[in-house]
Amino acid sequence: MNTKHLESVDIWKGVTILSVLVIHTCFWSGRLYLPDWTRRASLLLDVPVFFFISGFLLQSRVAKTVLQRTGRQAIRLVADYAVVTISVLVLAIALYFALQLESRVEFDLQAAVISALKLDPSGSVWEVLQVYGGSMWYLRVYFSVLLVGFLVLASPLQRALFVLPFISYAAFLLTTWFIQVDQSFLLTDTRHLTFYLAIFLAGAAFKKYQNNISLSALSIIWLILIAASLAIIFQGGGLPDLQAAKFPPSTLYLLFSLHSIMAFCLLVLYESKKSFAAPRYPLRDFTSWCGRHSYRIYLWQGVAASIPFFFIPPMLKRGVPTVVIFLVTLAWIVCVSLALTYGHNRLIPAIPIPRKLDDGKSGDD
Repeated sequence: MNTKHLESVDIWKGVTILSVLVIHTCFWSGRLYLPDWTRRASLLLDVPVFFFISGFLLQSRVAKTVLQRTGRQAIRLVADYAVVTISVLVLAIALYFALQLESRVEFDLQAAVISALKLDPSGSVWEVLQVYGGSMWYLRVYFSVLLVGFLVLASPLQRALFVLPFISYAAFLLTTWFIQVDQSFLLTDTRHLTFYLAIFLAGAAFKKYQNNISLSALSIIWLILIAASLAIIFQGGGLPDLQAAKFPPSTLYLLFSLHSIMAFCLLVLYESKKSFAAPRYPLRDFTSWCGRHSYRIYLWQGVAASIPFFFIPPMLKRGVPTVVIFLVTLAWIVCVSLALTYGHNRLIPAIPIPRKLDDGKSGDD
């Protein structure tokens, strides 16, 4: 098994997190001025690939290595969430009183803290920065998938890793089409858990069997997926409503999400098989940096994406063209998210990891 670090992982994570910033530009404050087709198009590159990459990075033949990788991941996730959430809560309280919202909505700090501990920031205080709380659905699903995925990868079930994604997706279809169960499970519900667990396990399976997959075979599969997607678009008279297909997740949403996953797989196979070093250039370094810090960017964008609600309405009243509003809003969200992430990195470069959870190895045993 190839144990070297693949920069293509960082690059595609960077591309995806930048796409998430575009999505939130379109779906939050963008509802005030953007046409529906822009929101549908923005979801073509969305978060499912993060679950695939996570499974890819955590997979190992050795259960101890899976435990170490999952432990490191969980500690960093919780620590960064705590740092950012405390900072954002202080800012939300300050804005709450600065905007004199106490005259209209009761101040409830206890509800704000308790909801944050549940990874679901909500209530009167959090409404000031509503995008932050709304973004946390992803973290609740991710923690649930991480726990179940760890139990699978660290158990003898991994011997049947090739079929496990199909079993998980079959469970998703069963709870969606036949039993229609949408019960809470861990921090999310059964449909989200089984859907994203299937993608997570598919990433682990790809890591395990990647040496047996050729670039040409993967390219042919992707061409078939593209043809199927185009057929759906032309038959339906346009791009389907991927937002409705995302909450709750559906097979249609998976089909269109597979394109970003296939692109990631091709990048990984290409980089792992090539025998020369690719040239360096600023855009590559920038996306790689974004990929390495994608989680912190995701947390901080909730703050950045909440502020446009204050300056977009005045721009609309003055008749500013929607294209200009979109570009200004996107530039604001990208710049502020990256600036806050950079500051976070400067203050807390790395979360300390207990030695028992960090063996200093990056590859398989």
